[in-house]
Amino acid sequence: MTEGNISQTQTSKYDASIGSHQIDSAVTDAPQAQKETEWRNPDWEEQLGLYKNNRGIRNVVDALARWTIGKGWKTAIPNDNVTETVLNNFRGNGKETFNSILKNLKKVSDISGDAFAEIVRNKSIKARIKKALTLQDYIPLNLKPLDPGIVGIVQNRKGIITHYKIYHKSNPKKFSHKIMPEDMFHLSRNRIADEIHGTSLLDILKWVATAKEEAERDWRKVLRRNVMPIRIWKLKTDKTSKISAFIANVKAAKEDFEDIFIPMDSVETEVSAVAPNQTLDAKQWIKDLSNEFHEAGGVPKIIVGNSSEFTEAAGKIVYLSFEQTVEEGQLEIEEQISMQLGFDINLEFPASLRNEILTGQSKSETMQASTPEDTSVGTAGTGGQT
Repeated sequence: MTEGNISQTQTSKYDASIGSHQIDSAVTDAPQAQKETEWRNPDWEEQLGLYKNNRGIRNVVDALARWTIGKGWKTAIPNDNVTETVLNNFRGNGKETFNSILKNLKKVSDISGDAFAEIVRNKSIKARIKKALTLQDYIPLNLKPLDPGIVGIVQNRKGIITHYKIYHKSNPKKFSHKIMPEDMFHLSRNRIADEIHGTSLLDILKWVATAKEEAERDWRKVLRRNVMPIRIWKLKTDKTSKISAFIANVKAAKEDFEDIFIPMDSVETEVSAVAPNQTLDAKQWIKDLSNEFHEAGGVPKIIVGNSSEFTEAAGKIVYLSFEQTVEEGQLEIEEQISMQLGFDINLEFPASLRNEILTGQSKSETMQASTPEDTSVGTAGTGGQT
């Protein structure tokens, strides 16, 4: 017989980690003590798959490239005919322009964290070492974008890039040739501390993008089941041939949206469904994930064409904040072109609302209603007011 003594109460001894969330720690992929340290992106194929197959990720990456590079470029120095002529002659794979090459590299750097393009020059590396050449011999003739999955970045123990190792496309483990730093145009996105490589934008987008896609697929199936619900058929037979024939008839009827005629008492059926008010609101979850996705990607919804949740004033502020992101990306590319290629250019900004917002704010301030104190007039000699 139980005593019912409350003093005998005990607590459980479950794992303390249950229900708690911990963020993983991280260390940088930095040069080691050996003479050379090589790093090659092991996740490129997965990252490329995410870009090609997830429409949200593709929209964000394409939007960043479109706004950063899309309107083109001009020389930083007016009438710089040399820079304009050389860069306009870049053909990439033979059918590209300098603008399309930059847009390609911008996308790859966001996807992979690093983008590479071989700088084609007049003379080989050996020729430049053997003798002093004229400035014309150093002028780049072309930029050829490379697959980041076959490029290994090699640094010495002091953290300086010494060369790039290029591997075969068909056999990524087989070394092909070496490219020296002066012959490689390299964009590294959000490099942290002493890491050899940049940081992919997809690292932060992957979880929320896949969660949103899962929710959309589940919700699509729920909606489909409202039109064609799952039914439980109770057949008064156990013969395989008769069951197969009945399944074929039901399938044909469903596909053609036709009626089914069954002899009375030979079959029983019921719908297997959940009451609508007993399910979670997937639409709100998808909406929340969409907001979080654009927040993490740094590309507001209004930029990719969705303005349903924005007033005109709010849209202008969101647009203005996005301008800073675009200008930062443009500045970085301009600096790298100057440093690695030796040409000074300015990337055109699509359209700025900064002046319009400032003008609108000034008008708003002048049109504000004045207080009675602002318009009151004191009576001369008496200090009174009228």
